[in-house]
Amino acid sequence: MASPTAQASLSPQLAELRRQFEACTEHARKMFAAYDEARLKKGPPAGGWSPAECVQHLKLTTEQYAPIFAEAFTRAKPGGEPYKMDFKGKFLKWIMEPPYRQRVQTRPGFIPENLGSAQQVLADFEASQQAIYAHLERANGLALNQTLVESPFRKGFFYNMFSLFHILAAHQRRHLWQAEQALKQTS
Repeated sequence: MASPTAQASLSPQLAELRRQFEACTEHARKMFAAYDEARLKKGPPAGGWSPAECVQHLKLTTEQYAPIFAEAFTRAKPGGEPYKMDFKGKFLKWIMEPPYRQRVQTRPGFIPENLGSAQQVLADFEASQQAIYAHLERANGLALNQTLVESPFRKGFFYNMFSLFHILAAHQRRHLWQAEQALKQTS
C-alpha cells in the first residue's frame, strides 16, 4: 500500500486513481497467494491465457506505455483539477471494464510469453505498478485534460492523459477478472 505521504501529495482525483491501481495490486497478490504454481500457469480448457499470463500481460502493457507517458510529459503544461475524461477515453474505459463487452485482439509486444515462475510474474507486475505510481506523481499538477496521447493500438486515435490512467486501471481490472475466470474453469 502507499505511504500516507505519497497519497497526500497527489491531487484527490489522482489519489483515487492510485487507490484503484493499488487495489489491482492487492487483488493479484491475494490470487497468487491462494493458488499454487501449476494452477496459476494453467489456462482454461477451451483456450485463453492462464492467470499468470494475464498478470504478465499487465506488466507488458505498462512497459509498452512507458514511452507514451515519457513523450506526453515533455509536452504537458502546468494545470490541475478538475480533470475530465474525454469521450474516447470514457468509451474505451467502458469497453475494458469487466465483465468486458468486447474482445480485443492483442498486439505483439503485449502478448505474454516465456513465463518465469508465478512468483516472478507477480514480482514483475508489482514493479510495473511502481512505474504507474511514478507516472501519477509526475502527472500531479499538469494539464492532463489538454495533453493528448495516441493509442498504441490504433494510429490516429487520441485521448487525454487523464483518460489514459482510467483506461489502464480498467484494463487491469479486466485481466484480473479474466484470471479469476480462468481459475474457475480449471478447478
